[in-house]
Amino acid sequence: MFRRDRDKRLSIFRTFRRDEEGATAVEFALIALPFFALMFASIEGALVFWTNQVLDEAVAQASRTLYTGSFQQANLTVPAAQIPDQFKNAVCSRVKGLFNCSEIKIDVQTYDAFPSGIPQPIITDADGTRRLDPAFGQFTPPGPYKITVVRAVIEYPIFASILGANASNLTGNKRLIMATAAFRTEQYL
Repeated sequence: MFRRDRDKRLSIFRTFRRDEEGATAVEFALIALPFFALMFASIEGALVFWTNQVLDEAVAQASRTLYTGSFQQANLTVPAAQIPDQFKNAVCSRVKGLFNCSEIKIDVQTYDAFPSGIPQPIITDADGTRRLDPAFGQFTPPGPYKITVVRAVIEYPIFASILGANASNLTGNKRLIMATAAFRTEQYL
């Protein structure tokens, strides 16, 4: 009797081992989670990279109008309070659909000589929260032959920060994307 029960159990085990119905579903279940995690991390990493490249190009092209003086000449009759918005619109007109352009913050600083030392960080780390410095976003219109630094930032949301591939650097699961252009304006007038 004992032997018959043992043989019956071995027979069931052998049958189970040879049966391949459902093997594909089991293999898919084992592979699906890592596959989708890597796929979403790759897609989101590509979106962050693409957004950074588009923002870089938009800032470079808009900054060229400051460099040549054409922006300043075109906005001579515009009130001074509206000039930062005009430049923001110049950047936003070159960015199509990747993010909400109202969230871009632009900082334009001018200098007579190249500054020395370490610039102030634009991310504050107060009370355990990392966020963009509220003082960021000043606009100093450049005159002829001035050293100018244009910086544009956006807080880009991170949805799938899997395995740290797209780690956020701000509180609230956001990543700070920044584009910078530095140049000396031409002698225009």
